[in-house]
Amino acid sequence: MRYGIVGTGALGGFYGGMLANSGADVHFLFRSDYEKVIKNGLRVDSVSGDFIVSPTDINAYRSTIEMPKCDVVLVCLKTVSNCHLKSLLPPLLGSDTTVIMVQNGLGMEADLARDFPGLSIAGGMAFICSTKVADGHINHADFGELTIGSHTVKDPEVLEKVSIDLKNAGVPAKLADDLNSFRWRKLVWNIPYNGMTVIMDAGTDELMGEPHMRQLINELMLEVIAAG
Repeated sequence: MRYGIVGTGALGGFYGGMLANSGADVHFLFRSDYEKVIKNGLRVDSVSGDFIVSPTDINAYRSTIEMPKCDVVLVCLKTVSNCHLKSLLPPLLGSDTTVIMVQNGLGMEADLARDFPGLSIAGGMAFICSTKVADGHINHADFGELTIGSHTVKDPEVLEKVSIDLKNAGVPAKLADDLNSFRWRKLVWNIPYNGMTVIMDAGTDELMGEPHMRQLINELMLEVIAAG
């Protein structure tokens, strides 16, 4: 299958890089990274093993207009940039393209479905510690599991094939029976820890080692569960 990566940052750079490094047909949309990548390639420093998708091997583009149509598109943008998908996605879409929204939050798939009626859409939830440390340079510190679930996927076998490709690339991947349920589970983790680690300037292990912080995090989790 041919993959398109829209948003080649901490997530898109890692998952797309792993697929490309395994020999998959992957096409990357870059912005400020483009010049650096076509000169030096895409570098991924990973606990699973460092690698570089070389300049001669990487399919790098500055615009989706230049990219070929893809079987699967991984959208790894921050959700605040989803307003650009109306213009970014059409050049990549064929009659059977599936778009996987690898993002945190709720409702992204429904929003996309309203803008692209009839499109085959899935959601992806990444449990990973990965950062973009410089242009064309991703640091993968831990984990990496990607859970994928259907929103309006036309052919369930497509997600099976994506899961197999990811596993062959060294990425732990699994399929979710209920996408919405898995998104809420991710929020139960993200909402307490994302805020508290910033406010307290501490890692999750430090927070969990402090009884009062542990209790507060538990209370925040219960609030998220009640809201869901």
